[in-house]
Amino acid sequence: MIELRGLSKTFRSKHGSHEALRDIDLTIQDGDIYGIIGVSGAGKSTLIRCVNLLERPTSGAVIIDNDNVTNFKGYKLRNLRTKIGMIFQDFSLFAQRNVLENVMFPLEIHRGSRADALRRGRELLELVGLADKEKSYPSQLSGGQQQRVAIARALVNRPQYLLCDEATSALDSLTTNSILELLSDINRELSVTILLITHEMRVIEAICNKVAVIHAAQIVERGPTASVFAAPKEQITKQLLSTLGSKMLSKEGVSRSGGAASEASLPWPSSLSGQSTATSTLMSSSGSAPPDSPPEHSLGGP
Repeated sequence: MIELRGLSKTFRSKHGSHEALRDIDLTIQDGDIYGIIGVSGAGKSTLIRCVNLLERPTSGAVIIDNDNVTNFKGYKLRNLRTKIGMIFQDFSLFAQRNVLENVMFPLEIHRGSRADALRRGRELLELVGLADKEKSYPSQLSGGQQQRVAIARALVNRPQYLLCDEATSALDSLTTNSILELLSDINRELSVTILLITHEMRVIEAICNKVAVIHAAQIVERGPTASVFAAPKEQITKQLLSTLGSKMLSKEGVSRSGGAASEASLPWPSSLSGQSTATSTLMSSSGSAPPDSPPEHSLGGP
């Protein structure tokens, strides 16, 4: 379970200060697919980055599995990040590494067994439907395929939690359907709790069982997705819902549709389910963002 208690974040510079989050209280239960939605600048990216301490809160607490992790550093922080995978809008793949090498990277940098890393990498490529692409390079893949590689890499340490930072924003609608179906299957089959942020209500409607609306640095509305959709209380929620219209995706629609590679029947190797590992993640987004990715994605050292 992830709990955010009284979480606030203020960015300060020589030009002044900007309050990105104010007194956020939020609980993500194990098994949830919890969506955070808001317009650009509302604070949603800062919020999700505070969960794995990419951003350090100015005040408040981040509590994971009843452990206050807010001030974790060094080994404790690295170990925490093995439990939290993360994927980004821009995929953040190594251009010079092939698909399998990208997926294996978090295991390689901690000098585990190469044979184990190869086996795990191939299991995950099978899971995301890219078993035949292991020797391809990112430039040879579509956007949807690149995001599948990023998802596989985020799962390489068998995390309990997966953070999705606008994971489908750069994708077309059919590919979005396909990625959302994959995320839903990962949540169900691997028991991975998912926290995602988006500016698209159709993504929330498609796979999230709970939703929180963030506006002007505060959570203004939250609850089960069906309840919030049926009776929105805040004006910003009503405005966001008004954008659905004909673009709405239903769970049934997601399960029927498929992009370049259909997930009608994903293979789930038995070795993927219900396991944990002490292998530490690479020092970026629990294996999701390589060191040469943009600075805002890099976890850096403790």
